[in-house]
Amino acid sequence: MRKTIMALALCASVLMTGCGRQAGAKQTVRDFLDDNLVETDIRHVSFSSLDSTAFVNDSLIEVMRRNTASIGLLKKDVSYAERAAKGKLYYINASYETPEGKTVRHTFYLTPTLDGVVCVKEAFAEE
Repeated sequence: MRKTIMALALCASVLMTGCGRQAGAKQTVRDFLDDNLVETDIRHVSFSSLDSTAFVNDSLIEVMRRNTASIGLLKKDVSYAERAAKGKLYYINASYETPEGKTVRHTFYLTPTLDGVVCVKEAFAEE
């Protein structure tokens, strides 16, 4: 009986931690969008599940930052978080609708602590 209770408590703890990380990532992205979007009147914001990757290196980060700047959806003076020296990045996809009815999708790469956006993968809009 005691082992069952301990196992249930452990499972609940793991689930709550995962949900907390997802919520933290969403809030970081919302804050980033509020601070950096040129068009701030967006609606129907939705998110994918949070995941991680070890395949994004410094040169890819620079390419993504340049590409995102050239699209014009974000302000020119975007302040990105610095990447940790080692380790993986977390990413989450976000989509939203503009006042013109276009759906825009981004992939946000976040610091391991989920408190900053390191780069944004090239966004695209659908009509």
